[in-house]
Amino acid sequence: MEKDGFGKHPLYGLFVAEAENKIIGFALYLIDYAAWIGKCIYFEEFIVDKKYRQKGIGRKLFEKVILLSKRENAKIMSWQVRKENASAIKFYKKFNADFDTNFMNCRLNEKQIKSYK
Repeated sequence: MEKDGFGKHPLYGLFVAEAENKIIGFALYLIDYAAWIGKCIYFEEFIVDKKYRQKGIGRKLFEKVILLSKRENAKIMSWQVRKENASAIKFYKKFNADFDTNFMNCRLNEKQIKSYK
């Protein structure tokens, strides 16, 4: 993670929240590009230590990514949320987020990639 995020060619960006001399939360994002849209920010990961939830830390981290998207002139900021994660959905609705039902998530896992001929 250190090499991929802080090496010569970083693959992601990261905002962190600290308390008591330790990291208590982070927001990880990627710069993305869509041919028909332009520059996009993909909000990859979002975690706040359970002890520090409900204190506005998550909101501040999420806002950092929104403001980065604005500074970068991104056309879209996107992310995924599991349908059963009601608390996360409630959180994102506070930002007036759109919930896209037109796309399905698709992926190849490491084994599938390695076994491709």
